[in-house]
Amino acid sequence: MNSAITWLQSAPPGAITLLTAIIGALVAVLVVVLTQWILGRRARTELLTSKLEELYLLLNQASSENVDRYEKLVVHLYRAPEETKPLPLDRSTYSLDLHKKIIMYVQLYFPHLKPTHVRMFQSNSAITDILYRAGTGEKPTESEIHAAFGSYGDYLRNMEDEIIQNRAILVKDAVLPRRYKVSDIHVPMPAQR
Repeated sequence: MNSAITWLQSAPPGAITLLTAIIGALVAVLVVVLTQWILGRRARTELLTSKLEELYLLLNQASSENVDRYEKLVVHLYRAPEETKPLPLDRSTYSLDLHKKIIMYVQLYFPHLKPTHVRMFQSNSAITDILYRAGTGEKPTESEIHAAFGSYGDYLRNMEDEIIQNRAILVKDAVLPRRYKVSDIHVPMPAQR
């Protein structure tokens, strides 16, 4: 302490002014860097929040389409032949465009959701198989249909649950590290043919 005071007393006349300017410049640079970091973090969080909201809406749409596909299938398989419309086998029947969007969001923005998404996608594949078989004249059993559509709905709810439980982690809004919570609703996969 005494050596610092001695140095200040014996310093050349411009040294203290120069030292003050250097300290001021370092503080200014630190403030700029810190401000840019905070603004970048806020912008990233806002972007990821909007993408997470879009993904959540896509999951709601997938849930609605799951009900529509189920109703079309039941009408096709179990109504009188004169009432039955042919089961269309097109992109909308399989929800391909919707699932491509969900894959994009998971792959690009939310890799934490990938394991849950893979299970959901596999469950949708079981529905696709049933729809294809029904569209080509085969008649899947009621238990297969209920298991596949129910499983898919459960996986959709699992993914929604993970999004809600882990929102801060997914949008990188957590200052302190948090543990990612995997949805605890476990659904058995329907048997594949």
